[in-house]
Amino acid sequence: MRTIKQLNELLKNSKKCRTLKDLENSPLCSIWKESSDDTDHGYSYWGSCIEGLQAYSNEQGTIHEDTIEGFCDVVNNLEIWIEE
Repeated sequence: MRTIKQLNELLKNSKKCRTLKDLENSPLCSIWKESSDDTDHGYSYWGSCIEGLQAYSNEQGTIHEDTIEGFCDVVNNLEIWIEE
């Protein structure tokens, strides 16, 4: 498990994500594409952030977005969260 200091450095030094390739190379998360009938383009994106970070400001590690842009926005705004 990373320390808060290590997580802060990782967030500070990680490249902002703008593309699928950026997300695939990000040390902050994992990402995969899944078929979906609920979107206009037939799939959505799922992933998870690394341990010690949270998405959506609600202690959630799972990320689900319909677009790459939305997924990038979530990853670019991950926050530190360490359960005590």
